Amino acid sequence: VLGPKGFINALALDTGSIDRPLRVLGTEVGIVIALVQELLPVFVIMAASSIQAVERSQEEAAAISGANWFAIFRRVILPVSAPGIVTGSVLVFLMALSSFVVPEFLGSGRVLTLATLIRQLISKVVNYPFAAALSVLLVLVIFMMLGVLTFGARLVRRKS
Repeated sequence: VLGPKGFINALALDTGSIDRPLRVLGTEVGIVIALVQELLPVFVIMAASSIQAVERSQEEAAAISGANWFAIFRRVILPVSAPGIVTGSVLVFLMALSSFVVPEFLGSGRVLTLATLIRQLISKVVNYPFAAALSVLLVLVIFMMLGVLTFGARLVRRKS
C-alpha cells in the first residue's frame, strides 16, 4: 500500500496528482500511517464502548429541552464518555511509544524512536548501560502517563 507501486502511489499517479511515486516507506509519515492503522481500532473500541454507556433517555431529554445536536454532544455524550476517550487515548499513546516493530520494519532502521534506539543500542552498538538507562526512562514515562490516567479518572468520577 505504501510502496512505490502501491495503491496510494498508483491512485495519485493515475489521477495526475503527482509526477513520480512518493517515497513513504522509510519515513516518519509511513510509520505514522502504519501506527494509526494498527492502533485506531483499539481507540475506537474503547471510545465506542464508553459512548454506548450514554442512555438514550438522556439524549432525548436534552433534545426535548431544545438542545441542538452539538449541545447534546457537548453536555450529555462527552461528559459521560470522557473516561473511555481519555483511557483510549492514553493507552494508544503508550502502545505507540513502546512500539518498535512498526518503526523498525517500515523505517528501515533510518527512523529512530525510543524503542528502536534501545533495540539498536543492545544489538548493534552493544551499549548496555545506555540502553538500560533509556529503558528505565521509557518505563518511567509509561508509569507517569498511567498516573495521569488514574488521576484523571478519579477527577471524572468525583464530578459525576
